[in-house]
Amino acid sequence: MALMGTAIIKTPKPPLPFHTPKPQRLAEGKRMTLIGTLPLGGGAVLLADRQETISDYAKWDVDKIKLAELQGQYRFLMAGAGDGSTIDMVWEEVLDEWNKALPGSLGQPINLKKLIVDVVRRITKESILPYPSGDRPWVDLIWAIQQISPPSLHNPTLFRTSGLTVNSVSRPYFSGNSLQLVRYLSDLYLDRVLITLDEAEALAAYVLWEAKEYDPTVGKHSDIFTLRMDGSIGRLHRKQVEYWEEHFEHFKNSLRLLPLLSCSTELSEKVYDPKDHLQRFQTAMETLRKQQLKMRAETSARRSELEAELARNLHKTAMKFLDKKAKQSSKKPTS
Repeated sequence: MALMGTAIIKTPKPPLPFHTPKPQRLAEGKRMTLIGTLPLGGGAVLLADRQETISDYAKWDVDKIKLAELQGQYRFLMAGAGDGSTIDMVWEEVLDEWNKALPGSLGQPINLKKLIVDVVRRITKESILPYPSGDRPWVDLIWAIQQISPPSLHNPTLFRTSGLTVNSVSRPYFSGNSLQLVRYLSDLYLDRVLITLDEAEALAAYVLWEAKEYDPTVGKHSDIFTLRMDGSIGRLHRKQVEYWEEHFEHFKNSLRLLPLLSCSTELSEKVYDPKDHLQRFQTAMETLRKQQLKMRAETSARRSELEAELARNLHKTAMKFLDKKAKQSSKKPTS
């Protein structure tokens, strides 16, 4: 007798629910590179690289340190790491609030600091916190407020803002990429060491150079500003930065065998004579010291001219803001 085949009829699976892919934010300029500040007796140094990046797409030169002058009494600077659009928004809003402030209402640094913090917190609540936690733009800002006239006996006011937090800065601080490297260098060369502003400028150039050597996201150029207690402001020009980078490259090469010599065995000493290499190290240090003194003397005149021009242009910009503000006030109807 023939057996008839049987078949099992399966109930079709219900269709998967339609899933709308989560929209992705478009690529934006990311200032996730490197900024920092070195607070010192007598002033402070601000540093930043000069590259903005869209990952796997483009890189371009951009100022990471912005500055403005307030009524010839104060100037304030901002260095930013993180989302470029949000950083620009913060700076523009701070300038706008400053422009709308009543005359005399910002006569003290603490009032200007409050204005800055209020703007940062407002933008954080309106433009950052509404995003899901994984998509929120990240922004870390270093601020410096310097008294211009009359000269102050106090250091510039330094603080940082990130999200809703604000913290005073009283020791070297860095943010952005290459943090492990720059913190190591800071602990190695800056921790509990008394240095002057001139030396801090050179060491700022060194820290940026090391970061640029090892991290491809750190920009190829360096910006280094110096704020002094007498109200003056300085900026290393390109030739000075290039000199310090070459200076510290030679310094680093001279150190190459020192760790080995400190723990060398008899076999190693036959290959690398400690006395010979220590003498070479001493010669390198003496040469570098003489050359940096020569460089400082040769560039001091040019630097003085640049600093004077920078101060004049800042003053002109401040006067334009004041004139614009006065005209706007005169046009307002009186009640």
